[in-house]
Amino acid sequence: MEKLMEILYRYGVGDLIDSSRAKLLYEDEIYLKDMKDLDELEIKYEKLPLPQDCRILINDYIACMRSIQARSIDHSYMAGLKDAIMIFHTLDLLKPFNQNEK
Repeated sequence: MEKLMEILYRYGVGDLIDSSRAKLLYEDEIYLKDMKDLDELEIKYEKLPLPQDCRILINDYIACMRSIQARSIDHSYMAGLKDAIMIFHTLDLLKPFNQNEK
């Protein structure tokens, strides 16, 4: 199973993940509203009279949260894909896997 996941990565499943997720998100009204709200909040945040060291700390905190969230989303997607493959395999719905194929 791990070999199959490695091959999926090699064949660009990451690009597929990104395009599939983007398509779903940009068709989601709640997501689009949240993005609009986020933009408005960012403008308000930029206008706050904060000392530079506080602004840097807050920006680093936000960047770290975004990075963790993005990584978690990617792993969740791959876990779902792996689970689906395991289910299909268990139900004998996949053809035999040839490790010599590219």
